[in-house]
Amino acid sequence: MPRSFKIWFLQGLGDSDGYVRLQDQEVHLITSPNSKTVRRILDSMKITYRLGISKNLDIIQLPVLTASKLPIFSPHVKSYRYSLMMNLVNARRLRSGPWPSWLRKRVICLANQNKTTGQILRRVLEQYNIAIRAPNVRRYIRRRGRRQ
Repeated sequence: MPRSFKIWFLQGLGDSDGYVRLQDQEVHLITSPNSKTVRRILDSMKITYRLGISKNLDIIQLPVLTASKLPIFSPHVKSYRYSLMMNLVNARRLRSGPWPSWLRKRVICLANQNKTTGQILRRVLEQYNIAIRAPNVRRYIRRRGRRQ
């Protein structure tokens, strides 16, 4: 099968049964009951992925950069999934070390509004074009609880 057909097949799967997981900075595809077929296609294209299970369904986990280069979501359809993936790929990353105080305050403010880690990650990405990691968000939220 030509590479373009494989990509179109994967894009159809991604646009219907895929999602961007900000917590892991990955794209996940639900592949049940066709997991073997999807794995064979990805293997034939030498695409890096991991296997997983979510809610008793087989999933393929792709690093967001790998998923964007394919691209796993159709750039012609430009779904919210495609936009979120591209926003994540193009977002700024903070260097190692403590976050700026304004970002810590923003994350704590969102946590105080009972936002989930995923909601906080998405809000920071959308408002500031910054990709932050879920473990760091959780750490700042835990620290906040100790300081009160």
